[in-house]
Amino acid sequence: MHEYGWHMLAKPNDFQANTWQVACDARRFECGSPNMLGVFALHASVSLLAQVGMVNIQRKIVDNTQYLFDALQAMPGVTLLTDTRAGRFAGIVSFKHAGNTEKLYNHLIKNQIFCAQRGGGIRFSPHFYTPRSHLDRALETIRAFL
Repeated sequence: MHEYGWHMLAKPNDFQANTWQVACDARRFECGSPNMLGVFALHASVSLLAQVGMVNIQRKIVDNTQYLFDALQAMPGVTLLTDTRAGRFAGIVSFKHAGNTEKLYNHLIKNQIFCAQRGGGIRFSPHFYTPRSHLDRALETIRAFL
């Protein structure tokens, strides 16, 4: 046995036992209680997606991504790494700065802009629920660095 849990025991409700026996039936593969927190979190997430609608989610993600593309392309020394052709991008915008991408990244983090260093650049991941004001704050923080 590589895993152990109370559901796999022959007497699963005998919590005082000092020794244990694995059940003879398929319960022997059930290692413990279901991940109820995960089940409820998944239900809430899927419910939100269904309520908003996948078409609306896609449209909002593409709009947020295009908004960042347009703003970043207008900034001196900023180069987009993400393919901007229609149908070739999703909710990830990667870019670099000709001067010093790492210093720009550190500036963004210091100013509490959520981003990641990936592939020699900085990655933003605007979600459908990301308010435009958050994107504007990130862009203003970049402009302040430049």
